[in-house]
Amino acid sequence: MPLPLKSHFRGFQPLFEELSHRGHNVTVVSSFPLDRPINNYTDIGPFVNKERVRNVMELVHMNFVTSVQLKWKLGIQLSETVMSHENMKKFLQSSSNSFDLVMIETFCQEYAVAMGHKFNAPVINMAPAMLWVSVSKWLHVPSTFSYIPDICLQTAGDMDFVERLKNTVTGLMQSYVENYLYLPKMKEVMNKYITYEGWESRPPLEHMLRNVSLTLVNSNYAIGVARPYFQGVVEVGGMHLKPPKSLPEVSYNS
Repeated sequence: MPLPLKSHFRGFQPLFEELSHRGHNVTVVSSFPLDRPINNYTDIGPFVNKERVRNVMELVHMNFVTSVQLKWKLGIQLSETVMSHENMKKFLQSSSNSFDLVMIETFCQEYAVAMGHKFNAPVINMAPAMLWVSVSKWLHVPSTFSYIPDICLQTAGDMDFVERLKNTVTGLMQSYVENYLYLPKMKEVMNKYITYEGWESRPPLEHMLRNVSLTLVNSNYAIGVARPYFQGVVEVGGMHLKPPKSLPEVSYNS
């Protein structure tokens, strides 16, 4: 999860930490290294200056068409910055790395799925919010425009006609238009930076995105929209919440 999107990373960081606590060797490629060392937890990064960390909620407050275009622009610009960083180059070019499992986020960084092929390991995709069309189309998960809203539309499942129209427009842009205007740019990043022995025989990007082993979604139907998911999609929203602490006793003087 190398892009500088803090809310996306923090939702899954407890998973990485728990895996390391259970004895797994975890290498985390992100722009948010730990403040304190943890056994079995290795940070690779950061890749951008703190002043360039972006707030993805900007997409929510924009025009519904512009928000899709900004997402594409964000992915293209930041991906080039991250992948050309010296820390990332060293990690990708090292021949000593070996992994049994690769966990990635494909929001604005679809090229990351190629790590599974590089390390010959199954891939788990991590979605920072309820699945949007750009992800669900590869998983063949229904994203019916009439009742499943896009996460950037600021609307719930009970949409009126105008909201459904906007939802349809953004859905069609992600279903079809981005395949011609955005995805080729992700392929360029992948073929430029993620090269290794045997990469020439790598499957097409679309094929790899369709064949992830599992998708973890940082959402929950209790506070979102009830929608159908297949068995390979699991909602894990709330894993960052810690057990509550007892409130301190308060004494009142009469």
